[in-house]
Amino acid sequence: MEAENKKNTRLQKLSNSDFEIVDGESDIRGWDVKDASGKQIGEVEELIFDYESRKVRYLVVDLEENDLDLDDKEVLVPIGIAQLHEDDDDVILNGVTAEQLRSLPEYDEDRFDTEHETSVRNVFGGLGSGAAMAGLTTDSNNDFYSHEHFNEENLYRNRRGTSAGETTSQAEEFQTGRQGEETGMRFRSRITENELSDNVRLPDDSTDDTVRNSDLDLDSDENNDRIRRDRNDD
Repeated sequence: MEAENKKNTRLQKLSNSDFEIVDGESDIRGWDVKDASGKQIGEVEELIFDYESRKVRYLVVDLEENDLDLDDKEVLVPIGIAQLHEDDDDVILNGVTAEQLRSLPEYDEDRFDTEHETSVRNVFGGLGSGAAMAGLTTDSNNDFYSHEHFNEENLYRNRRGTSAGETTSQAEEFQTGRQGEETGMRFRSRITENELSDNVRLPDDSTDDTVRNSDLDLDSDENNDRIRRDRNDD
């Protein structure tokens, strides 16, 4: 029971959520992850999505077949630590060392809780700028995720102005960055308005009443026309 209470229920895999990346945005799942020198670290296996804020909080990185002699496991990397390569479909972890990656706890979806997030935070505690992370807990989510480690705009620092999505309806999109900017990853609901409408059905008795009322209106109009014709004949 105690472990369940520590579980952060607002975070989930993007693929398991009701949201998807909008058309025209870069879906970085499957991209190679490299360090600043170009050495292979692993591959982006999944994105951990915060459904309350509509933001990506972590990359799930699979360390299989890496060049740094790291154990084969999946680890979490905060979104603000990563950045896209300027030209290639690669994610760069600039300033992250092999020792830090080796120290990260293995990601397990069934055991992912606030303690795991704290462990990840402690590994990367010396990276980035912004609010100090010491003393923060995920119980105060707004403070915890306000750190630069979770600033998703950092992901696009090498590609300013390239994350477009103009063809998607704004009503279906949620932008993880500040309103009006195009540097954050954007999402839309998998459940569209049309799909919801298709699932709405009137009860049979309501439908019958509507039909009967329409028939009554039609009969009334026909009777009125018949009366007018009879008067004209007279």
